[in-house]
Amino acid sequence: MASLWTDILLTPGLVLHFRPQRIGIAPLGVAFDEGMVDVETLGPGGRATTSSKYFLEWNKKNGAWRVAKDMFHTHEPVPLPSSTSGVVKEKSGRLRARPE
Repeated sequence: MASLWTDILLTPGLVLHFRPQRIGIAPLGVAFDEGMVDVETLGPGGRATTSSKYFLEWNKKNGAWRVAKDMFHTHEPVPLPSSTSGVVKEKSGRLRARPE
């Protein structure tokens, strides 16, 4: 999964705009946030934009907040990164991490 996110974050012109709609903090260093994220990329045809719902679970360890779980959902096709070495596109259009 790390290689998938590395490729995505290296996408030329990538812009992520998070719009949290709900944030919660529980005892013992657990929190969540959920909302919408707008994803912009720069491809051969110019700028491509899509929006997704997201949910993040956070854990506090050694005084720092770290993402423990990251989930997103979209009905639109996600723009592919220019380098897809860690990504496989299925016939359905879904992306998944390439088996190692």
